[in-house]
Amino acid sequence: MLQELVTFIQSHDGIYDKAALTKLVSDRFCCVQDRSVYSTKSYPEYHTETDIKTKIVVLTSSPKGYNTDKILGFLSDGNSVFMIYFVGVDYFQKSINTKLISMFHNSLIDNTIIQAHWAGRNSRGVSQFNGEAVKRIILNENNTIDIPKAQAFLERLVAM
Repeated sequence: MLQELVTFIQSHDGIYDKAALTKLVSDRFCCVQDRSVYSTKSYPEYHTETDIKTKIVVLTSSPKGYNTDKILGFLSDGNSVFMIYFVGVDYFQKSINTKLISMFHNSLIDNTIIQAHWAGRNSRGVSQFNGEAVKRIILNENNTIDIPKAQAFLERLVAM
């Protein structure tokens, strides 16, 4: 998959084509829904869902995260694991870096904002990730989870 992305970047000569990039990623994974690309897989002991997010590392953008109500519904099924697969694209360097992390990654929790105005009535809102933090996570941070911090974050989401 990574080699296909690198080839894609090189063939587009530094021009960002989100539709083509999304199609490439979605063709390799299983689902596209509401312009989100994700992969879902069940194991005997647990069920996983991985949201695939692209981040153009040379741009200052803050990617949309997840719908809070949907993620809480998924996690409430028990034995569920939600992950985020960041694909960092640097068109100037013609490089791609990836990072698979838990939604409870320490830096991601610290840099997740819940936006209620993007969601409908009677909704807890949707998350948005700080773009610079996402860039740091993609490029060099370890995937660390502080269990008490993750539990407090989850409790805050439920209480909204």
